[in-house]
Amino acid sequence: MTSDVWARRFLVTGGTGLIGSVILERISDAGGSALVLSRTAESKKASPKARIAYVGTLSSISLDTKFDVVINLAGESIAGKKWTVEQKQNLLDSRVETTRRLIDFLQRLQHKPSYFFSASAIGYYGDHAAEVIDENTARRACFSSDLCCQWEQEAQRAQQLGIPVGIGRFGVVFSQNGGSWLEFAKPLTYKLSTVFGSGEQWFSWVHINDVVAAIKFLIACGQAQTLNIVAPSPVKNKDLAKVLKKESGALLLAPVPKFVLQCALGEMADELLFVSQRVSSNALQALGFEFRYPDLGPCVKHLLNG
Repeated sequence: MTSDVWARRFLVTGGTGLIGSVILERISDAGGSALVLSRTAESKKASPKARIAYVGTLSSISLDTKFDVVINLAGESIAGKKWTVEQKQNLLDSRVETTRRLIDFLQRLQHKPSYFFSASAIGYYGDHAAEVIDENTARRACFSSDLCCQWEQEAQRAQQLGIPVGIGRFGVVFSQNGGSWLEFAKPLTYKLSTVFGSGEQWFSWVHINDVVAAIKFLIACGQAQTLNIVAPSPVKNKDLAKVLKKESGALLLAPVPKFVLQCALGEMADELLFVSQRVSSNALQALGFEFRYPDLGPCVKHLLNG
């Protein structure tokens, strides 16, 4: 098998999302191939040269198709809409049910892949104030934690098929092309930056290039393991605001009161803006992984300068 991980044969869910689209670029550049499960498959055109094809359902894939690796990134944006009862169910279904159907498909597949990577998030842990969180830290129940826990449990079913499962618990992913970074960057357009509430809550972030590199690293390792994929330097929210101010020349405004955001966003504000998660990447680094953007300042500078 080729030494370049991305040159292999992939089945990818969530391939049109923020992380998945970058992974497909890497696969294409390396001469690999990918079959992408996408709800918008009809609007996507296959690229013979890049060997990227799209399908709308798993049932349309022949059971004798051979894949080396499965990458499961499926999931509706957790911050895309206010968390109504209906939206919470949509978030569960897009992750848990999609993963369940994927594992059921792998069970029927004649040739099992050699590795299964599935996304998760540090929301798994819940709020831990200033405590340093590693992979063995007990989770504290909340919607985000329950969501990630169920998601991971479904992914782990691949182990029963003899397929090693790697799970990456992502921090807040920073990318110029979408996601949380654009929300932070909007005020910077007007040279403004602010703090949420007290600003004492810990914030664990990661540059998208490091996310993709870490996924590649875990696939190359080929081991069953669950690891945090976060930059090694988490910051408090107030320090994030200061870095944004420094790198953009923005004016630092008075903090936004917690109750204002709670009124606007409800439960979502507590779990996404005011949750405190000081997450460690020591386990990933101990395996030999090196971050390209270990510190927030250079990461923000890169994102602002393009």
